Amino acid sequence: MAVRASDLEWVLVRPPRFVTGKPQGSIRVLSEGERGHLGHVVRADLAGFLVDCAAESKYVREAPAVGSLMLSRVAQWPPPESHQQRPDRDLNRDRDL
Repeated sequence: MAVRASDLEWVLVRPPRFVTGKPQGSIRVLSEGERGHLGHVVRADLAGFLVDCAAESKYVREAPAVGSLMLSRVAQWPPPESHQQRPDRDLNRDRDL
């Protein structure tokens, strides 16, 4: 891929299905090659992630997949970093808010 072969600083964000809804304020990030299920991403959450990537030089030369966290899946708010990296156990709980 031309982007990966370039000398530029790039981030290839791989979102799942887009939904419109109230921002959850946190997203789950899966590194490239990491297994897990991301059912959807709220557009506002994705926008915030993209701004953070650009402003803080996060995930440079990486291709993370991102998805919105649902309040029902989180024991505390905001979720700890370890929860954002953990693969989902329940693949049947994908739903729009």
